[in-house]
This record gives sequence, structure tokens and C-alpha cells, in this order.
Amino acid sequence: LERVAERRMQHLSAAFTELGMEAVAARYRARLTYSVYLGFLQLQRQHQTPSLSSEEFDAYIEHVISTLIPD
Repeated sequence: LERVAERRMQHLSAAFTELGMEAVAARYRARLTYSVYLGFLQLQRQHQTPSLSSEEFDAYIEHVISTLIPD
């Protein structure tokens, strides 16, 4: 599990680096992104989030993306 998580972090870090972020900032942003992803999945698994329509989920994802990726 640790190896998979580290691999995901590497991919996310690389993506943020390709967007022009410095390596340390890209790593921090990758950690934040991965935490949001895991947290959302955990909340869904525990049925602690309201059901989202397809449109609501898409809007949520757009918000997350605009928050995590600088202009």
C-alpha cells in the first residue's frame, strides 16, 4: 500500500511540476491533492457525504481543480 501511495504521489508531483511549479511546491500540492482524494473516498465509504448528482459532482471536481491548480 505504501508503494502504491508513493507512486501516486510521484505522478501527481510530476504533473504539478509540468504545470510550472517548483519541486517542493509540487510535492506539497501533490500531498494536498492526494489527501483530498482519500478523504473524499473515506467519507463516501462511511456514508457521511450527501449523494451528489452527476452535475454536482462535476462542479465539485471543477472547484477542486481550480483551487489546486494555479492560473
